[in-house]
Amino acid sequence: MFKAGLIGVLLGMIPFLGSVLTGMLAVWFYRRAGGGSVSGSRGAKLGSAGAAVAFAISALYVVLQVFVFHAQVASEEAMTKLMEALGFNLSDPEVQASIHRLFTPSGLASSIVLTLIVSVLLGAFGGLVAAVSRPRRRL
Repeated sequence: MFKAGLIGVLLGMIPFLGSVLTGMLAVWFYRRAGGGSVSGSRGAKLGSAGAAVAFAISALYVVLQVFVFHAQVASEEAMTKLMEALGFNLSDPEVQASIHRLFTPSGLASSIVLTLIVSVLLGAFGGLVAAVSRPRRRL
């Protein structure tokens, strides 16, 4: 589960799909370690745990970057570039205010909680899918 979480940090660069793949990896690593067959509920638990580990590492990085290293302005600029690439209207004052609010302590806390919930649910889904799919038999 920890291995899947570490790899999941890199997979997290793929929005949403990264958490699903992390959940699938957690089940795969469990089976490979000799865990045998995995029920659907066990797979969902393994997947959600793997996604939670990946999320915790990523969230720690962001919190350290913004609050300890005082990189709030750089983080806001990166988010602005991302929003611009996604086609948001950056001349709208509401969009600029929402980006700024995201990097305040309360904005960061609420986005962390929401992202944790989404990551764990998607990881559970990935673990469930991996658990109910039959592993290939080695010849």
